[in-house]
Amino acid sequence: MVAATFMAGGTIRSVVAAVEHFHGWPWVTVNGFSSLLLGITIRRHSPESAFWVIGLFVGIDMMFSGWSWVMLAIGIRGALAGRACRAGMGCPAEFRRVRNFFGA
Repeated sequence: MVAATFMAGGTIRSVVAAVEHFHGWPWVTVNGFSSLLLGITIRRHSPESAFWVIGLFVGIDMMFSGWSWVMLAIGIRGALAGRACRAGMGCPAEFRRVRNFFGA
């Protein structure tokens, strides 16, 4: 049951991110592929896998999910600040830091 949830969630995340191409979509795609891989690993080793393995994989999935949300938020913030700069409303200092961080 846990393996099926990981595989379905990973597949849906990867496909939606690849089709929609929103800000930060590569991170969501990586998150989807990691969930899919964890689901396949649980499925292949399900009879002998202990509860601690499933707990470890849920923790790994939560870390990837959190990281993709952080990168998505940074991307959206940078896009909105860039739009404000192009509109002539001034370029905020946060935008300059984000652009320097990502080398843009």
